[in-house]
Amino acid sequence: MSNTKIRWNIFLTVIAVFLAGAAFSGCGKESAETKNEASGGKVYVDYATEEDRILATDKSGAAERMAGIAALEKLNDHEKAMRHFRAGAEKGDRDAMMLYATGETDKAAVEEFLKKAAQKGDSNAMMLYALFLEKGYGTGKDEAATEEWLKKAAETGDPLAQFLYGSFLMEHRKKTEGLAYLRKSADAGCVHGQFAFGMACMDEGDYASGLANLKKAASQPLTDKKDVMDYADDQKSYKDWSDFPFDLNDEHLTTANMTVIMSQVMLGMTYHAGVATGGRDLNEAKKWLKMARANGCTGVDEWLEELEKENR
Repeated sequence: MSNTKIRWNIFLTVIAVFLAGAAFSGCGKESAETKNEASGGKVYVDYATEEDRILATDKSGAAERMAGIAALEKLNDHEKAMRHFRAGAEKGDRDAMMLYATGETDKAAVEEFLKKAAQKGDSNAMMLYALFLEKGYGTGKDEAATEEWLKKAAETGDPLAQFLYGSFLMEHRKKTEGLAYLRKSADAGCVHGQFAFGMACMDEGDYASGLANLKKAASQPLTDKKDVMDYADDQKSYKDWSDFPFDLNDEHLTTANMTVIMSQVMLGMTYHAGVATGGRDLNEAKKWLKMARANGCTGVDEWLEELEKENR
């Protein structure tokens, strides 16, 4: 199974656990038998299980979603889970739409249900749909629509969406507005926002703010929690940076962790160069590079060896 497929399956499971809340109560209780009885022109159904009854009368799609989560968590039955998620999505349940879209491989179906979930106000769906449009995975690339959905996601107050929208604006030479969104993301504690805003400040010559934000990012603990960025294909480039090889397995290889480590590397480089710090500080440089090394960045080994020589 490919790493991309593994990542999507992990994401599906993570979302399922997040949405599950309480267990699907009543599922699996057997009744006497299944039968139809005609009486007075009406048909009465005695369902085989309580789950059958709930699903047959489910109007919102929520029960289908919960049945899918149960199939995924208790039975590890991806196909059954996807059938339930699809049924729930078609009934209009927003969370079922997300679960189905993030587990499906057909790009037309993914685009359809990501868009529907985004239209219902799910910020994660908005971000994923925007990235989908940006890469042109569905009907083609659409830069205007990408910006529109990233902005809508950012306006929900989601710090990751603020980072993505701010980065989009910066890439399209809308620096003032982009910096404002990156600052919002950074202030809300998003590690990606802290790194991006810190680097932007350094580029602008605001070294104090730059270093402060890089230190905030570099000081965040590593986490196995994955976010939207882990499911955008271009993000796997973190793993492939030949100059900074990472000795992490896929379970721990999240973009959040990579951002923490890269913040540590950047601080080490900055203190070693001394350009933004009022002079070289080899001890501070070594401190941050050692943190990066301890977190799995094998690419700093040569720098650390050179620092040891310089300190002798």
